[in-house]
Amino acid sequence: MTQVQQLANLAASYISGGKNTGRAFDSCFEWHGADAVAIALYRRAEKRPETKLAQNLFKYLCRESVTEAAIKYSEWEDLEALADHILEQQQKSHEAKQAMEESQ
Repeated sequence: MTQVQQLANLAASYISGGKNTGRAFDSCFEWHGADAVAIALYRRAEKRPETKLAQNLFKYLCRESVTEAAIKYSEWEDLEALADHILEQQQKSHEAKQAMEESQ
């Protein structure tokens, strides 16, 4: 099981159960693959709208942010690869910013 799947499962257990959140839940969304986790939850909810996950999802996550990420990355089937892609993009952006600062 991939990291995205593990964290999506953990987050889903909180959301489906209507549980109070804490550090474990927050950690699902405090890394470069946060959008991939949110998309995994969104896709599960779309496939099974009768579930508690679907009913509770936007009580826990921002509808606008999740929907935006789902649309932006709709072509990505492999969410673990998406998480890696996002990390690469963040690294490139950071390196470009550093290079700009050093040239000034």
